[in-house]
Amino acid sequence: MGAYREGYGSAPVEEGREDGLVDELIQQFADPLAFYRELVQNSIDAGATSIAISVTFEPDPEAAADADPIGALDVAVRDDGCGMSREILEEQLTVLFRSGKEGQTDKIGKFGVGFVSVLAVVPEVVTVRTSEGRGVQWTLALQADQTYELFRAEAGGGSGTTVTLRLRRRRSEVDELVKGSGRALAKWCRHAEIPIRFVASVVGGEVIHESRVDRPLGLDALVSVRATDGPTTVVAGLPHDGEPYLGFFNRGLLLHETRKDLLGRVMVSIQDPKLEHTLSRDNVRRDEHYERAMRFARRVVERHLTQHVHDVLDQIARRERTEPPIEALLASAWNAGFDLDRDAIQIPLAEAVGGRATIPLSALRQKNVFATSARDELTAAAARAGARLVDLSIAQNPPAYLRTLGVFAGAGLREARAAFTLAAPVDASGSDLALMDRVRDLLGAVGRRPSGPRLARFSGASSTRLYLAGPNELPAALDDDDVQVDPFRLIARPPMLLNADYDAVSAARRLAATDLETAGALLARVILLWRGDLAEEDADEAWLEAAAERAR
Repeated sequence: MGAYREGYGSAPVEEGREDGLVDELIQQFADPLAFYRELVQNSIDAGATSIAISVTFEPDPEAAADADPIGALDVAVRDDGCGMSREILEEQLTVLFRSGKEGQTDKIGKFGVGFVSVLAVVPEVVTVRTSEGRGVQWTLALQADQTYELFRAEAGGGSGTTVTLRLRRRRSEVDELVKGSGRALAKWCRHAEIPIRFVASVVGGEVIHESRVDRPLGLDALVSVRATDGPTTVVAGLPHDGEPYLGFFNRGLLLHETRKDLLGRVMVSIQDPKLEHTLSRDNVRRDEHYERAMRFARRVVERHLTQHVHDVLDQIARRERTEPPIEALLASAWNAGFDLDRDAIQIPLAEAVGGRATIPLSALRQKNVFATSARDELTAAAARAGARLVDLSIAQNPPAYLRTLGVFAGAGLREARAAFTLAAPVDASGSDLALMDRVRDLLGAVGRRPSGPRLARFSGASSTRLYLAGPNELPAALDDDDVQVDPFRLIARPPMLLNADYDAVSAARRLAATDLETAGALLARVILLWRGDLAEEDADEAWLEAAAERAR
């Protein structure tokens, strides 16, 4: 008998014991379908190499034409294990029940406690057919009143056991029981160490469900690692939803699972043949085997999983993989409290700067780091100016990625289009060039002559401004400091860039083709109004005089 059963027993049954004992034991199985776990465990303990589970519904002949016929629903668990002898049946399996045949007495043991679970679904009868492959088959029929009968028959073939629960159900109830069975098997037996197949059908009709239950020990995690230490195997990962998970398994069967963060906000499955249930069967026993397994699990999380997160982030940064989403991985690692090496972890850039296509996570706190979801002329110009633009398009959810990066940076990262203004050159016509000359002369007559002006198209942060001070070479990306530069200042006066898409500028360009003087005068006035230079009456008169003089 495997360690999964160790430590279980019940008090000896005395002659004339009250019948409530079995009912009390049934109550320990919170899930009525937990009998699947108990029967699968019995099969594994018997050395089975595979298990077949079936649910079969057969309507009563007289009810077959009904819209919702009632009938027999058989739930069977069949294995090819070593089978059971009469001694095992009578001295271990049926110890909690009463013999229906004269001369058989009640006995007690620990094997029958789990088998009691078959009564939780209130079957009419439970039939156990078993053979050790020696030409004899034993059939045990356990009735609803907890009495049983044992029969012997000659039989050929190999060894194995089939346990069948016969229930009475209506057809409308079958689908729900099949779904519940699938959920129960997926919960309790999903990592069983031998193949388990589940099939549900209606006699003479369709197959309702067919699936393979068992699958390797693992997690539905963003990333996970697997490590083994002696008899203990641990799979640790980072959750999709940030919620912790901890599951304990013995030979692939679930003992206990919890959402408490006993190992942090991570996901961990622990497989160990020495882990055991508590007597109430609702938890795992806290003994030396539990403590050893938990110590190993902590090492796996702190060393192996943390290193794996670094490795995956490095592969994403080198664009060698796209899963899991980088924003989810970083957020989950932060949520789990991982001690990430921020100098080693690289974040992809949208544009290479200084020959580097990434920056370390630690650099997010620096002043010249921004973010962008797309590459365009603005981002290219910003990168040429030395700005490092984190590539948000690498994420499946760019806004979430931007928020996560802000957490690591200690402040929100600004997006490039909110931080930079692209000034792009405009092909100026002859009338455009003449208009710029008139505007420069008028502004010089009223106040200070600017360098330029020159037409440009603005996009990005200051796309609605009338003018900016810019460099001679366009296109150029202007940051916050550049935008504040006054093109009318006395020293190191930069060229004035007029926004070609500004309404007043567009109108003046059209007018300049037919009335250059009026167009120049009006555009100069717009610029002076924008600067606030016409607030004084003398300044307004100076503009009128200058405009009239050039109109003569």
